[in-house]
Amino acid sequence: MKTELSEKQLQSYDTNGFLVIEDFLESAELLQWRAALEQAVNERVGGEMWKSAGIDDDYYKSVFVQCVNLWKTNDAMRSLVHDP
Repeated sequence: MKTELSEKQLQSYDTNGFLVIEDFLESAELLQWRAALEQAVNERVGGEMWKSAGIDDDYYKSVFVQCVNLWKTNDAMRSLVHDP
């Protein structure tokens, strides 16, 4: 993971309010993040959650569901997010 920023990158952030970091994660790191994220989201919003709430599954297939703070409920995400 790239963790250092150049002076040019810092200036770009100050000017634009965002920064694109090419190749921020290596391929293996990206696979690890994707797997952890998929697991955490499935745990959080898996089909059983909606069924227990009495909500039709078809409705949730057509809407965006935001998941926040996945690190609080999933060990793999916690490990990645809090990685020094």
